[in-house]
Amino acid sequence: MKTNKLFATMLALLCVIGISGCDKEDTEPGTESALNTDLYFEADMNGKSLFLPEGKDGYVSEAGAYYGPAKTTGCVSRQAMRLKGADMRKSLEVSFIKWSETCIKSCSQVEEMFKVSSYTFGNLETTSDERVIDGVLIRYTDVDGKVWSSDFGSGDQTGSSFRIVEHISNTKDKNSKKITTTEFSAKLYDGNGNKIDLTNGKMMSRSVVCE
Repeated sequence: MKTNKLFATMLALLCVIGISGCDKEDTEPGTESALNTDLYFEADMNGKSLFLPEGKDGYVSEAGAYYGPAKTTGCVSRQAMRLKGADMRKSLEVSFIKWSETCIKSCSQVEEMFKVSSYTFGNLETTSDERVIDGVLIRYTDVDGKVWSSDFGSGDQTGSSFRIVEHISNTKDKNSKKITTTEFSAKLYDGNGNKIDLTNGKMMSRSVVCE
């Protein structure tokens, strides 16, 4: 599998704020540049509407995979869906996190992470002896470049929800295996006591990087 250099900057950031000791990113770059204007992220952020469609102001939808060592043993695998601008500001990433003895890379294993179902929220920032908390992770980078995450700070997600409502083959381009639509609400934290209430969230994105 090829390494997508477009993800290098994001990986470095995620290694700092995400998996301690993160050592590898494995992504599958597309070979086509055509945009799919059906793909988007929308939500109310502290009551203010935000709509980011692919093709507007340089925004693109990407799928990615990350692998890193767990705190004790095994591997933390992340499958990511991202809607981002050219400089990563005002972008959103949804990741599905799972710990296992070996990294999850085969298509059959990865597909087990994408079910039309409700999900609990995961946590990479746990300070306990737990490896990580499996589940979904939402990270938002605002216009100033500040990263807000569902697992920063207290990570409290009381009243939040996340659901995959559709998971279909990507027949429009070769930039991912699947197209996944999600609906969610969450509390995003900056780690300094500040919070964004994300409500009415919906994302339709390229997804699934596998071998």
